[in-house]
Amino acid sequence: MSELNFMSDGFLRQRRNLLIVCLMLIFCKFSKLEISKFSILGVQFNSFESPESVYVALWVCWVYFLFRYYQYFCQEGLPKFIAVYVDLLNDMCKLKIDRVVLKQHPMKTGNKINFTTLKSWSWVYHGQEDNIENGLHGVNISNFEMPFPMRYLYLEIILSFLHVCFNRSAFTDYIFPVLISVFVVIYCSVGWAGSLIGAVLHLYS
Repeated sequence: MSELNFMSDGFLRQRRNLLIVCLMLIFCKFSKLEISKFSILGVQFNSFESPESVYVALWVCWVYFLFRYYQYFCQEGLPKFIAVYVDLLNDMCKLKIDRVVLKQHPMKTGNKINFTTLKSWSWVYHGQEDNIENGLHGVNISNFEMPFPMRYLYLEIILSFLHVCFNRSAFTDYIFPVLISVFVVIYCSVGWAGSLIGAVLHLYS
């Protein structure tokens, strides 16, 4: 599991930069920060004509880092998150699938089937079972097919997702930055001098 959660250096940088800018915007909005001083390379400016430009720069950084994170997320983060989820889902579904099939075919043989395999079979279980006959024939193996709708596994699908969200680092590694970026758009779009709408209007003023 740790191998699946490994993040490249480039992905880590984009994640860190995006989270920093998001937290800066949230802090500015929450604290109702008013910019009256600004410093660059140790040189302090006590006043400047357009303090809103600082907010514009923050939003530009936010857009850039969000786009960079999106690129890394599509090529690296999402496949790894799905892999962690599917591994857990397969483990949780094996016992449920086996238990349901055994109710109709108590003499079933073979290994337990997981969610991925059952899905590839178009939700029709293919198995083998022992047929015990009288006389000299002994035990015969016969094939059977059994419809297995996905709705039988809805609970396992939900529980696996919740388990990944709360008990695996894949959620905070890959999905949390997306959620906090959405929160920033909602929380910081209006209602203060450095809002997203205000920054956009300032660019065109």
